[in-house]
Amino acid sequence: MRFIHLTDPHLTVPPHGRTLASRSHYGKRYLGYASWANKRRHTLRRVWLDELLQEVNGLAADQLLISGDLTQIGLEEEIVQARQWLEALAPPDRITFVPGNHDNFAGESWDLVRREWSEFLHLESRQQHPVTRHFGDVTVLGLNSAVPTRPLSACGLLGAGQLERLSLALERHRDTFKILLLHHPPLPGMIGFRKRLRDAAALAGVLTEQPVDLVLHGHRHRNLSADTPAAGPRIFCTGPASSKDASFRVFDVAREGAGWRVEATLRQRTADGFQVSEAERWMVSAPD
Repeated sequence: MRFIHLTDPHLTVPPHGRTLASRSHYGKRYLGYASWANKRRHTLRRVWLDELLQEVNGLAADQLLISGDLTQIGLEEEIVQARQWLEALAPPDRITFVPGNHDNFAGESWDLVRREWSEFLHLESRQQHPVTRHFGDVTVLGLNSAVPTRPLSACGLLGAGQLERLSLALERHRDTFKILLLHHPPLPGMIGFRKRLRDAAALAGVLTEQPVDLVLHGHRHRNLSADTPAAGPRIFCTGPASSKDASFRVFDVAREGAGWRVEATLRQRTADGFQVSEAERWMVSAPD
């Protein structure tokens, strides 16, 4: 099975700042708009995202794993734009998507996300995260770490209920190769206080009791694999899919003997097109 991970495209264009002001969307949303207008619209561009997707389309992925931040400030107009982008990208059964903090940006954002992106979230009407999807003997578990926060905060939170459901799901599917997908870095100390996963220690406790084989996340806007702890799952952060050096990761997972062979490559945009900048291979043993 071939899985491609991409994240943080920030692809939408929010309404003009004057429109926000006319709607009384001050505070965090206005600050978010200013951040987009002054920085992200210059450093994260749709043309670079389109180049990345052209490259991705040539690699015949079985599943696209997208770890959030399609929007800038989670307005209805943006969420509709992002739905149209998802629909053009691939059918829902070829996409596993979890939201980022910019998608669930404010109090009303989540209801809009569930309404517009329901097919890509793979949530039934009253279902809650984690989402569990099966691809042969590979299980993808999608967590929702995106919660509205106060201005100048980009923290995430899973909550006790989601962590309990995750533990149960991992136990049920312990005999499969397990991929965990979320937006925020999963472990304590992987990012600064203002952008951390607030219950990362609790998630680490769950993963100690019910291990996974691969963790994929975004949020840091960097390509990182050195965060992998000495004992535990392989953990990869992928850089933004719409930056000048737009990035994505390819994971080929195949059964081999009593375990799985994993081949991973990081591909980045360069002046000479997309190039492989990292490549590695490892084996994962099946549980006893």
